Amino acid sequence: MASPGLRSCPGTTKHPVLGKNAGVSIDPSLRLAGALALLVALAMLAAWAGRFAFLRSVPWAAARAVVQLFAVSFIVVAAVTRLWAAALFVAAMFAVAVWTTTGRIGARRAWAWSALAVAAGVLPVLTIIFATGAAPLNGASLVPIGSIIVGNAMSAHTLNGRRLFAALREGRDVFEAALSLGFARPDAIGIIVRPIAGESLIPTLDRTRTVGLVTLPGAFIGVLLGGGTPLQAGAAQVLVIIGILAAESVTVLVMTLLITGARLLPADDRRRIRQGSPRPGRGRPRRVARHRARSGSWARAGRGRAKFRGRMGRGRRQAPCPTPRGSRAGSQPSRRSAQSKAKRSVMPAT
Repeated sequence: MASPGLRSCPGTTKHPVLGKNAGVSIDPSLRLAGALALLVALAMLAAWAGRFAFLRSVPWAAARAVVQLFAVSFIVVAAVTRLWAAALFVAAMFAVAVWTTTGRIGARRAWAWSALAVAAGVLPVLTIIFATGAAPLNGASLVPIGSIIVGNAMSAHTLNGRRLFAALREGRDVFEAALSLGFARPDAIGIIVRPIAGESLIPTLDRTRTVGLVTLPGAFIGVLLGGGTPLQAGAAQVLVIIGILAAESVTVLVMTLLITGARLLPADDRRRIRQGSPRPGRGRPRRVARHRARSGSWARAGRGRAKFRGRMGRGRRQAPCPTPRGSRAGSQPSRRSAQSKAKRSVMPAT
């Protein structure tokens, strides 16, 4: 007898490996609702115990997931029947992914650069998968593979952005010191971000290494339960997981290049980094150069004022020296009269 929460899909044939358990699905029921409520409560309890900042976001994210998945289920059924509808559906998922990741890293105004980074990872992977014929180019293949690649590229973009932006905020002194030593702006930013740029790929690398040993991903289970053979399930999962690794690697690379070029930055770092950028052909920051130019102009202005005051002082009539006590005014001879008397005394008498 089947469980109330699980039932065999009608119209399915007996699986050669799984037998009567093939096509097992989970139906909406009170047991499903109770399990979901307990899982959300467990997540909130862990967030409360750890005093995480996203405590209130847990129930909201769970509620959105329930509503969106039930609503999207009907859209997916219509999208997989036509290729253009599947492509439009994946494009909508891409737009939502860009909006989500830019909000998470605090770079809404730089959404175009974020879209470029994510698209640089997603488009080549999908092109290789469908151009080589590894997967058939139809709606039933484009929707699941495209959604998986887009979602993982978004996660890599978010993790990389949050890590690198935090490092830039902490390394302000290093950035300014590098500029003062003559480094160009991309090199000064690269000193901070390049050593840690690949850390966001570590979870994907671990998941790729341990696939089949630690986890059985969704693509593998989906193909297996959907009636495929174990070899087909393994082939589908290998294609997807290596595609995820390639997409995330390219996304992180392009994003790091945009960050070092000061293209993809949050609002607070963009203003500070661009104000401290060196002038073309000079190795010192613009602020320092501007300050020195102002200080030089102030010094020249100060010297000019002193010179002008000196000229004005020489042009004024000086007051006569005070007369000493006990002497009459005008009794002191002038310098010219004293010189004439000395000449007359030296000349011989005729």
